[in-house]
Amino acid sequence: MTIFQSDRRNGLPEIYLDKKESVFNISGSSFPEDSIDFYKPVFQWLKDFEVNPNSKLDVNITLDYFNTSSSKIFQHFIDIFNKLGKSGVVVTLDWNYYDDDENIYEAGVGYAENANFNFRMIEKNI
Repeated sequence: MTIFQSDRRNGLPEIYLDKKESVFNISGSSFPEDSIDFYKPVFQWLKDFEVNPNSKLDVNITLDYFNTSSSKIFQHFIDIFNKLGKSGVVVTLDWNYYDDDENIYEAGVGYAENANFNFRMIEKNI
């Protein structure tokens, strides 16, 4: 199990990764100073998961804000999830957005267009 604690002052999301439970969760805001460096451990976790995958991966993303460099990181995640799906892993991604947040909603729609796995848009009320 891997947990990265969030620090909203520095734009860092909370990340919870659990291989045993097949869980990949990101929540909060994501605008780290260096997105590539911040997300390196997550990419390593995914690489390890690819080498020895479970039969499924449940992804839950709930963001209230993210910057352009984070959006590129999330697209890389979608690419990896697509690859996992092609290898037989059942990937389900819940993209959670608040009913009044058009930006997060639109971002989810964009990612869903590139997803070749079960991508669900989940509206939440404030």
